[in-house]
Amino acid sequence: MYALIEQHLEVIVDVEVVDKLETGGVSTNMEVYGLNKILERIVGQIMVSEIVTDASAAVIARVRYLK
Repeated sequence: MYALIEQHLEVIVDVEVVDKLETGGVSTNMEVYGLNKILERIVGQIMVSEIVTDASAAVIARVRYLK
């Protein structure tokens, strides 16, 4: 599960549940897939100023690419 939370209001804005089979059976790709799906839905709707996640190298690389 990947969740997008509005920090100041402490409200869950969006949630993406990802099954390992959606990422070719590779669980390490699940975070990037979940992040991408949420960002696709919110682009142009709200401003994202910060992303907080664990130290996943794949997520960090994806965020750097988006900048």
